[in-house]
Amino acid sequence: MAITDHHTIDVDRIGRLQELGGDTLTVLPGIEFRTELGGKDKVHLIGIFPEDCNLRELWTMLCGKLELTPDKIKDRGGDQAIYVDFQKTAELIRLHGGVVTTHAGRKSNSIESIGNNEAFKIALKTDLARDFVDIYEVGRPTDCEGYETVVFPSIGKRLPLIMGSDNHDATKYEVKTPCWIKGDPSFQTFQQLCSDPQRAALGDSPGETARIESNPTKYVAEVSFTKVADSKVTEEWFVGSVPINPGLVAIIGNKGSGKTALAEIIGLLGNCESSQSFSFLNERKFRQPRNNKAKAFQATMRWRSSHMVTRLLSDTTNADAPPEVSYIPQSYLEEICNEVNDVPGSAFDRELQSVIFSHVSEDKKLGTQSLQKLIEFSTAPLEERITALRLELSEINKQIVALEQRDSQTNRQMLLNLKEGKNRELEAHDAIKPAEVPKPNTDPAQQAEMEAIGAQIEAINTERDALAKAITASQSIRATAAIRIASAGRITQQLRNFEAAYRNALLAIKADCDVLGIKPEDLISILINEVPVSAASGEATAAAATELNNMTERQEKAARLRAEVEVLTERLDAPNSAHQRYVETLRTWADQRAAIVGTQDKPDSLTYISRQIYELDQLPTLLASARESRTAKVKEVFAQIEKIVLVYRTLYHPVHEFVMRNQVAKKKFDLQFDASIVTVGLDEIVLGKVNLNRKGSFNGVEEGKRALKNMAATADFQTASGVASFCNELMSRFYQDHRSLPPVSVSLMEQLRANVEPSMLMDAIYGLEYLKPKYQLKWSDKTIEELSPGERGTLLLIFYLLIDRRDVPLIIDQPEDNLDNQTVYDMLVACLREARKRRQVIIVTHNPNLAVVCDADQIIHSQIDKKGNHRVTYTAGSLENPVTNKLSIMVLEGTRPAFVQRDRKYHEEE
Repeated sequence: MAITDHHTIDVDRIGRLQELGGDTLTVLPGIEFRTELGGKDKVHLIGIFPEDCNLRELWTMLCGKLELTPDKIKDRGGDQAIYVDFQKTAELIRLHGGVVTTHAGRKSNSIESIGNNEAFKIALKTDLARDFVDIYEVGRPTDCEGYETVVFPSIGKRLPLIMGSDNHDATKYEVKTPCWIKGDPSFQTFQQLCSDPQRAALGDSPGETARIESNPTKYVAEVSFTKVADSKVTEEWFVGSVPINPGLVAIIGNKGSGKTALAEIIGLLGNCESSQSFSFLNERKFRQPRNNKAKAFQATMRWRSSHMVTRLLSDTTNADAPPEVSYIPQSYLEEICNEVNDVPGSAFDRELQSVIFSHVSEDKKLGTQSLQKLIEFSTAPLEERITALRLELSEINKQIVALEQRDSQTNRQMLLNLKEGKNRELEAHDAIKPAEVPKPNTDPAQQAEMEAIGAQIEAINTERDALAKAITASQSIRATAAIRIASAGRITQQLRNFEAAYRNALLAIKADCDVLGIKPEDLISILINEVPVSAASGEATAAAATELNNMTERQEKAARLRAEVEVLTERLDAPNSAHQRYVETLRTWADQRAAIVGTQDKPDSLTYISRQIYELDQLPTLLASARESRTAKVKEVFAQIEKIVLVYRTLYHPVHEFVMRNQVAKKKFDLQFDASIVTVGLDEIVLGKVNLNRKGSFNGVEEGKRALKNMAATADFQTASGVASFCNELMSRFYQDHRSLPPVSVSLMEQLRANVEPSMLMDAIYGLEYLKPKYQLKWSDKTIEELSPGERGTLLLIFYLLIDRRDVPLIIDQPEDNLDNQTVYDMLVACLREARKRRQVIIVTHNPNLAVVCDADQIIHSQIDKKGNHRVTYTAGSLENPVTNKLSIMVLEGTRPAFVQRDRKYHEEE
């Protein structure tokens, strides 16, 4: 409470009130002045002084300097005629340790009595606010908005805004609106308010108080220590209790004084996830196996909800229980920030993802516990579709390989060579055609007998010809039956595969169906009828067996008929016998010629080879069609990858929106978010199948990787057409060596590693397994990979402090390590100020920028008396508290003389 009379200080009465108030009420002496400024309503100025000042001496000084003695007041025309010089009085108040406040807004005798109708008046008000006023006292809360949005930005300075009761009768004390000032009930708090205007709040309850009261399970209230009763450890170490402020807490102390120990103990009691990185509660220090001092002490943490947790300092955290605090050890922060690469699954990546996941609303988390699990859940159907498309793509690639092999110059030349060989074989065969042996003219009587035998032979040969045709027909039927049986087998296997896929599909959707309370079988049903296939296969099998029997019988009969012809031939006379042998030889020769000429269906025959050569001219059209199908299929794969990117953008959108709305983030940090498709492992996936020692565009290990990298650098991986063009261009370079101009043709097969088929390389290129969706975070146009370890650490701290929406207490051990002071001041200070508005923040620090400039709500000074039985003492208090203030100067500034000495040596900015 401050008591301010007009132009007087009732020293005796204020003294008595201070005695009555004792430790319950702090009474601050003050005085209100009328100044020369303003119009009809003069601007009033108030000076407020420390509760422990020499008030009588102060009042005597003010009376003299400002001519406020009774005689001077009388000489000047009485109290109503008294006024003082604004600037002189303000300087005098400050000179004697006071704080200057003035009425503002619509309050009577406000500084706004100085109008804005002339430029010099606006300049005068600006100078007064900048140089002579510490606090504005408004008359109503609505006055604040104009100052916050217009005045303060205009003058480049923010002043605290408070409201007094303005009561003139203590028995009728009332307030228009409660005024809250965060800090100890002392004049030092008033001084701190001048440097940190955010300490003041108007309204029924400050926002942070309401937040704390409504979430008592999220704020640590106290940590206490006891030694185990039967402990044999003689050292004291941890005793007593430490109160913990719900706002920003700074743990300070000299090196090795127990600062980190307190942070880790809070982390242990809060079941943090980073206990493996403890630097004090580990087996190298306090938990040494041979002398485990941790077993001798237990700690209890009391939450503001009154819930308490007690553990031995040798206990471990429970991995099966959720963390109740978030603790970032110094070593852990260093470790993840020094990772060489930002790859999916890295510690750095996991930490960023955990913060981003905190922005996903509960209804959008779909029961998952991490961002990665949510991404996997949301993209599983798309990944399955990609797998199916890659199988289809693989079949197309096999067709293309087969067509390319047929269309190759080697294959064409081989067929031409075969045709030429068959033609030579046919010419040679024609050259050995049996010379004709005409039917002889013999004695009529004898000739009749010979003709009768000849007729028998001819009849038998006619039957033999029929049998030969029948045998050929049987062979054809059996070949057709074999094809039908094989086709039936493939169909049956495909049906089996489809049925298995159906069962897998039912299993895949069962969990989701259980959530909806429906049966998977009600959504998907299939009917597989194998009867037609089995019937066709059975018919073909029966036909093949029948024809085998028929063919065997006919072959046996043909052999018997041939034997009969031989017997009959022996009965002929020499001329007729010679003629008959000629006929048999001609028959054999004709059969052999027919085999050489063959048909379009008979492999290795001249007609078959000629047909193959003819079909070569049709292959370019077939290849072009197959390649078009492949291009269309690779675009389908890419379309699914794009859908996954859309999932990423959807899931990351909330954190992007938060950053765009957050004023601190917008002003201080240039954070950019974008989901895109990136290449991952391209050289391993593609060049891993290539022998880089062979002639080709990618000859040489380093040269080959560089050539592929250069291709990828100019490729467009964000569009389907760009990806298809890259795949086709990359594939083409395995057919032509682009190291020379113009490129020369090379063999694809010769460039492949052992046991690698051409279709496998095509699958690697067109399957797009090297294209991965990635949500990229940039800071000032630099990707995470381009940031230095210090910058990565800063970015991670920004995420923890500014962007993380988790509301459990956040404990950070020495966040300023590896950061320069300018970065600490410019970035971390703003983030810490913002974080304290949402959650309890506890930092271990050596940096005055974090403890003092951030205006910590509580300082906990740690000290260990190694000579006094290793007793660790924690002294807690506000920054304005004289004891903790002195300790802060000692630890953070290296004593006050050192601080003053440095201050004297720095030049003030012009």
